[in-house]
Amino acid sequence: MSRAALRPVKNVPFFLKKITPKFVTEAIGEINLLEMPRPVEAQELYQIFGHVRHATVVADKSGTKKDSVRFSGKFKAFTPPDANGEQYIFESGQTFIPVLDEYLYSTLKSAQEVEPGAYLEIAFSVGLKPAAAGKPSMTGYEWEVQKLIAQAPNPDDPIERLRAEAQNQALRLAGPADSTSKESVAETNGAGASEGVAAGSASEVSQTEASAPEQPKRRGRHATEASA
Repeated sequence: MSRAALRPVKNVPFFLKKITPKFVTEAIGEINLLEMPRPVEAQELYQIFGHVRHATVVADKSGTKKDSVRFSGKFKAFTPPDANGEQYIFESGQTFIPVLDEYLYSTLKSAQEVEPGAYLEIAFSVGLKPAAAGKPSMTGYEWEVQKLIAQAPNPDDPIERLRAEAQNQALRLAGPADSTSKESVAETNGAGASEGVAAGSASEVSQTEASAPEQPKRRGRHATEASA
């Protein structure tokens, strides 16, 4: 039986063994990643949301690709709405996330070293983009993974809200700000900002992480990784 026969009903959650670009596109039977016309057009395949509670490195048995990471928890993926506003919805306890898998793995492990029950919250858009010009590619495309929520404290977290207000008040009482305090104000304002849509791509995420100063490990119950 072909996978296309398992096509789910739109707007009704459908369980998959694991949420991956291949499993999702085969389930809906509308995109064949192996037979896409070249050049491949940039497109979103699905948006994925969920909680990552475990991460396991899966070795590549073929010896031709890098090892991957299997994330376990609770996940739900939504394909882009069609002309009628309908979309496919998938649920699973496992997912593989391209591009950011190593970063998410290290983030989760670091958080769980501090708090064994820590988990990550994720919100990503997973899609394709044409392979870079002049770059060898067997598929003609590269993965495009974007954050859907900007990095910011949970607005419903009363402790973070109080902390941000205390920092703001302390800066206001400190008098005229020099260049150092201006930077502190900017950082504080950023920490208190509401969550919003982020336009950064996976490459921008990598650049941000490389240039940002090392942050102290979180000690809360969970590390919100909607910002990944």
